Amino acid sequence: MKYAWLALCLVCGCWAAQGSRGKGAAGTELIITEQPVVAIWAHPSNSSLPDCGGDCDFVKAAYVNWLANAGARSLPIRYDATPEELRPILDQVNGLLLPGGHPLLPEGVRWALKYAKELNDDGDFFPVWGTCLGWEWMAQTFAGDYPVVTDDFDAENFTQPLGLLADAGESRMLSGVPTSLLEKAKVKPLATNAHHKGVSPGDLVESGLDTMFRVMAINADRQGVRTYVSVAEAIDYPMYGLQWHPEKSQFDWGLDPDGTPHYVINHSKDAVELSQVLATFFASETRRNGHSFTSISDWEPGMFHNRDVTASGPINGQMYGFHLSESGRTKSALAPTKDLRRQRHSQQFGRGVSMEGGRAQPPLQQSSSNRHRPLLRET
Repeated sequence: MKYAWLALCLVCGCWAAQGSRGKGAAGTELIITEQPVVAIWAHPSNSSLPDCGGDCDFVKAAYVNWLANAGARSLPIRYDATPEELRPILDQVNGLLLPGGHPLLPEGVRWALKYAKELNDDGDFFPVWGTCLGWEWMAQTFAGDYPVVTDDFDAENFTQPLGLLADAGESRMLSGVPTSLLEKAKVKPLATNAHHKGVSPGDLVESGLDTMFRVMAINADRQGVRTYVSVAEAIDYPMYGLQWHPEKSQFDWGLDPDGTPHYVINHSKDAVELSQVLATFFASETRRNGHSFTSISDWEPGMFHNRDVTASGPINGQMYGFHLSESGRTKSALAPTKDLRRQRHSQQFGRGVSMEGGRAQPPLQQSSSNRHRPLLRET
């Protein structure tokens, strides 16, 4: 009997490990990595910070802090990264985060998402998270030529309850959210939106993405006419998308010169708790990935916890600005740009403005170096 019990345990253990490493299976949680590292895709900027040369990449600190709050470190991937750069990065980090913003979808992101799918197909559990634009990039990549991301949603600078579907709480992403908090999210404006593009439920179906993604929430824009997918997860892969910004509730505190908040953001206890639960979920997913660095000493200096915040302001909040060489794996390429001094947002950018979240924001213009092209549209 003793040996039969042991054999049963071994069989069950092997099944649990294989199921957890499959295509995002939601079986027994398997922790492989206690100190996960997530790659965050940087966006291009026309920053005028000293020594920036007018074409720095940047990452908003809110995303870094959102991950760190759940115990995950992070490092940047440059906007124009090529497959040759991306493969060694993705083979060593434990997950990928595609943040919100307004650049066009670069070919590197398309490659990275398809590569992440291949990794999972091969049994290498690799999670991906997309926030706002990141979700749009994910949807457009897997929709192929179908224009699944459309414009003219009135959801800039807009908080609202989540239009959660009846079985949303059974999804992988939301199954760990307390039922009481999910009920609050249905009636309280906990979700901060800052977009005018999105994926409509109809386009999701027409594009065929409904066979890949499960929709957990659908919301109407400010006018109450057009609807968009606001929460989704891939059915067979650990890929997750939100059209709204959970990180803003915890880490976006931008004020205008008169002291009023720049964005309408819900910083309530419930909004913060929802943000934390989602961050913890994604960090837990990254712990199920077994990647590790071949030489941590080459990567450690460039991780965000070793970098200085180089700018802050009401629009983008705190930001990390930096140059990344095409050899993003090396220590020199990822080393912090410590000579970039902290400056106010007004000193950082030029005079022209575009719009994001209903407010003025710096334009992203064509760089004379042609390094950051194609540039940019807002989303």
